[in-house]
Amino acid sequence: MKLKGKRIIDERGQVYELESELGRGGQGAVYTVKGGKRAIKILFDRSKHRRELLRGQLQNIRLMHDLRDLAIAAPLEMLQAPHLGYVMELLTGMGSISQLIYRRC
Repeated sequence: MKLKGKRIIDERGQVYELESELGRGGQGAVYTVKGGKRAIKILFDRSKHRRELLRGQLQNIRLMHDLRDLAIAAPLEMLQAPHLGYVMELLTGMGSISQLIYRRC
């Protein structure tokens, strides 16, 4: 699904216009947003139970203050329904939270 030009709204009512797709994987796709230093990750999962579980997990991660010093793509704001995903900083050299969790010692 190509979303370039689509307007996405976060839970605080901030509107973002999607520009280019940065990447796509099994969980979802990440897009740059027009005129800002933010990116948006939109998750693909459509089952209601799974959507609510993911939303809860992302909200918990967003509240973890210890993550702020790590170079990860952490959620800043959650997206309004019907979209499932989050707004994050657009920085280079960042990784996913799962990379830290599943990193081999």
